[in-house]
Amino acid sequence: MIAATTVGRAPAPCPTCGRALARDAIEGLCAACLLNAGSETITTGSVDDMPTVSTAVSAAATAGAAGPGEGQVWGGYRTGRLLGRGGMGEVYEAEHLDSGRRVALKVLRSRLQSPEERARFLREGQLAASVSHPHTVYIFGSDEVAGMPVISMELLPGGTLKDRVATGGPLSPGEAVSAVLDIVGGLDAAHAAGILHRDIKPSNCFIDRDGTVKVGDFGLSVSTLARDVHRELATTGFEGTPQFAAPEQLRGEPLDVRADIYAVGATLFYLLTGRPPFDAPDLRALFARVSSEPPPSPRTIRPDVPPGLAAVVVQCLAKTPSDRPSSYATLAAALRPFTSREDAPAGLGVRVLASLLDTWLIVGIPATLITSLLSDPFNGSLARSQIIAGWVWVAQFAYFAAVEGRSGASLGKRLLGLRVTGVDGAAPGWRRILVRTSIFYAPSMAALAGLMAGWFTGTGADLWRMMAATAMSAVLFFSTARRANGWRGFHEIVSGTRVIARRAAGLRAARTAPTPSIPSPGAGLRRFGPFVAGREEAAGAIVPAFDPILRRPIWIRPATPSTPTVAAARRDVTRIGRLHWLAGRRSAGDSWDAFEAPDGTPLTALGSRSIEWPELKLWLRDLAAELAAADASGTLPDLALDRVWIRGDGRALLLDFPAPDTVDPAGDRPSLTPRGLLAGVAAFARRLGSSAPDAMPLSARLLLDRWAAGAVPPLADAHAAVITAAAAPDRVPRLRRAATLAVAAAPVVLMLVASVLIVPALARFAGSEESRLMALLGALRTPRQGSPMARPDVQAAAEVVIAGRFGERIRSDAFWNSGVMRELAADYRPLAEEIAARHPQVTSDALASAEAVLAASRPARAGESIVQASGVIISTMTALALAVVAACSLLSALIVPGGVVTRGVGLAVVGRNGREVSRARSMLRALVAMLPALAWLAYLAASPRVQGWVPAPEFPLATTAVALGGLALGMIWTVASSARGPHDLVVGTWVVPR
Repeated sequence: MIAATTVGRAPAPCPTCGRALARDAIEGLCAACLLNAGSETITTGSVDDMPTVSTAVSAAATAGAAGPGEGQVWGGYRTGRLLGRGGMGEVYEAEHLDSGRRVALKVLRSRLQSPEERARFLREGQLAASVSHPHTVYIFGSDEVAGMPVISMELLPGGTLKDRVATGGPLSPGEAVSAVLDIVGGLDAAHAAGILHRDIKPSNCFIDRDGTVKVGDFGLSVSTLARDVHRELATTGFEGTPQFAAPEQLRGEPLDVRADIYAVGATLFYLLTGRPPFDAPDLRALFARVSSEPPPSPRTIRPDVPPGLAAVVVQCLAKTPSDRPSSYATLAAALRPFTSREDAPAGLGVRVLASLLDTWLIVGIPATLITSLLSDPFNGSLARSQIIAGWVWVAQFAYFAAVEGRSGASLGKRLLGLRVTGVDGAAPGWRRILVRTSIFYAPSMAALAGLMAGWFTGTGADLWRMMAATAMSAVLFFSTARRANGWRGFHEIVSGTRVIARRAAGLRAARTAPTPSIPSPGAGLRRFGPFVAGREEAAGAIVPAFDPILRRPIWIRPATPSTPTVAAARRDVTRIGRLHWLAGRRSAGDSWDAFEAPDGTPLTALGSRSIEWPELKLWLRDLAAELAAADASGTLPDLALDRVWIRGDGRALLLDFPAPDTVDPAGDRPSLTPRGLLAGVAAFARRLGSSAPDAMPLSARLLLDRWAAGAVPPLADAHAAVITAAAAPDRVPRLRRAATLAVAAAPVVLMLVASVLIVPALARFAGSEESRLMALLGALRTPRQGSPMARPDVQAAAEVVIAGRFGERIRSDAFWNSGVMRELAADYRPLAEEIAARHPQVTSDALASAEAVLAASRPARAGESIVQASGVIISTMTALALAVVAACSLLSALIVPGGVVTRGVGLAVVGRNGREVSRARSMLRALVAMLPALAWLAYLAASPRVQGWVPAPEFPLATTAVALGGLALGMIWTVASSARGPHDLVVGTWVVPR
């Protein structure tokens, strides 16, 4: 048995230790003594049988319940099958005889004579009725039948999450997370209304026809707003379901939202594994496990659960509240990556950018730099360098297989909001990732194997041919990509995977609901059945009223006896986009219909403030969805702009009648078509919206302009269009802008770093014999005008030195096939062999004499100095990369306004009117952005030349630093401001989501 503490009395001391039993009295012991006690075992049974436990409600009070039988008329209801039992009562499927509406009827198990117990039951109805949200069970009313309080509520035909797991087994990770996100949405709305649920578990989460999950059973909920007149009846002792209750709840300590978050984590654990995180054969052992054992990971039971999702579950189950997610918004953000309910296939542009980030920045550049350090470009083997470079492909393969196999998203994909899933939306798993990656990298691996097997000669030309072949294979892989198949490549079709883009979360502001003003029934105030008018109204006007039992405001629409009753299709509407119909009557002198009275304000009353896109997109989505559903079901009301109502939580709904105290300032009459209403809302919001060019995405501005002009598509298309527009980010993500700039800067950075790494090798080569040989051959091959090498005596001395010092090497094939000499052989070997043939024997005296002549006439050539040569190399290589980037940027801006990459990643460049810029303006913007680079390239073009074409500026390193520093500052500015870089300020443009 479970002993009960007495409500309303001072707690007795624990008989073992003397502690007060307030809030932790189980079996008459405090929590500490209970865990160490060896008394009678309390059997809890399985989780499927586990009722809500309350130490404050007497077991005797609920014993021998005498509720209605199935299939009988009981008061104003005809009861059907029993749907379930809870800690306080039973829930039946029932039909309300007066209205014909099917409801779920919650009935106490016995005639509760105790005023405290009646107040407790009434409080459940009051708290649940104070929340109207798509993910909470709606309460229609409260009544008393045969002296027994009952609560009628929304009937959900899909059963509970516990039923679903019991019949179909654990859910897939995506399905489980989608269900829990619904739960989180409902609990967040309840929390905004000042409610802690305290009994979240799978059997209290109900499934609607469309699969939506709704939170119900607020029997143990408590209000934090002190608006409940019976708040003083707060119980002592533990209340809840032990398998899903937080440790502090088991101990009877004060609770906050993190206790419900623990229960959400336990529910998610159950949905993933089919069992609660902790269970035991008796209550004492269960309390001990929950209080002391580390939270288990669902992966110990089900290894296919993504590690990141398992980490979120473990965090929710933390023993200390401060270690759990601090709010529902934080929890939802952590869970959202693991559901694909509203995700869309990723476009090719953003996928290409993600691939460049991964293969180029994250793997390619580091691997290339390591290759440069491991191989000497002047003295090492070029073939060896190419083999090492080929291992970049191996590094990329290992990177994608490991990172995506573990988390489903590489770093580049994660930065851009992408991830890999199965075609069913589930996590791909290691097997599919390995198949996907192996197929994609098969051509690269084959090329590497060919290089290592000697199928290629190892020349630079061969390396470029291999790289071109692998690039072409990647193009062929995506030849299967079509919009219809979600842009899936060949490797994705074979592996059963796809890449999806996370849509922008349409988060609604969670606002604390105001305490409703519920007047006491006064003399002269009219009654409408169980409802009481709040004030007198003119004949025919909507009457503000209130429900004295559920303590919530309602609206009464007066009628006449001849007024048709509300049609069944409208009566049964429970969509959040319409008011719930509560009750109605037709009789002489007492004809009316009662509807819920939502908090909020009419749309037309918002004329004093600006309407921003983040809230407007949610209103348009709500209205388009409701109009489409109402049109399909034949429940469209008369439509007018003043009948669009904005709830306090930011949801838009359609009223069936003008709201109390509203006047239509524009003289609108209920004669609009559904498309006309959407056009009116768009025009109204456009007049009040922000005029800033970056206030909304380009697609949103175009949609509003079209709709405001009356070009609204059919309702289904309009709903799809607003969903697409709403999916775009509200502002330009900094990470996406930074990623775009990083890809553009990567070639320049790579060349800069590579040229710096070449300098030590250059110093070693400059002091080598091979360097001197190449210098002498070069001077003889192309003597410069005015150079001493043009004199015949100096030329003859040079030939003697070449033949005398290097004759043996010149005649060796191994010398010309090694290191850098392989690339120079075609130009220098014939001349060298000709000189060696002319001077087959060189005496030491002749060699010494020739050396003396060269020493006396050595030409002062640019590049002789290592510092000067290093500066020339760094500036030249960097300039080449920068010239390519500048040319690509200018060409891209000419082809597509704003640039190809900008459009590919879902961004657009707009002018002051918010419209996309022209190609001419796009080119001007690119020219301004590249101005430091273009000025530097012009300076290099005017500099002297080395070797006939290499620019040799007077200050190579200084000018390189100035040019790159200017570009870097512009990039930092651009990322920091996100929407406007310095080039945008000059040209008058903004960057917005597309």
